Amino acid sequence: MKILFADDTADTRFLYQLGLKIAGHEVHLAGDGLEAIQAVREQNFDIIVMDLDMPGMSGWEAIHVIRQMEKGCDVPIVILSAYYSTKYADRVQLEKVSMVLSKPIMPEQLVLLLEGLFEKKCDERSERGTENNDLD
Repeated sequence: MKILFADDTADTRFLYQLGLKIAGHEVHLAGDGLEAIQAVREQNFDIIVMDLDMPGMSGWEAIHVIRQMEKGCDVPIVILSAYYSTKYADRVQLEKVSMVLSKPIMPEQLVLLLEGLFEKKCDERSERGTENNDLD
């Protein structure tokens, strides 16, 4: 998988990048929301992992902008934050966030959850392709 990992804490980025790379995934890092948006403009990602509380542009603001972009409208987005609250449930649904995870989480557990999400997305695409072929 090609993963965009956005978090303002360098140690957090390093830890999860290491775990994801060991599992065989390509990881692009962003230190804030603006860097995440720029990365999505320049590349295609299979999954985006986004912290919420970042300086400059928050994760929520970045998610909103990314969802308006052609390369970001359908990409699964996972929130990984120490500050998530259930009061954001409506916003999660509005922004089509695929999964919400609370820090801390072991890198191995994050890898498993992201791989499961990616497999589910691939299965859904495959099913849609099969349905479209049935119409031919």
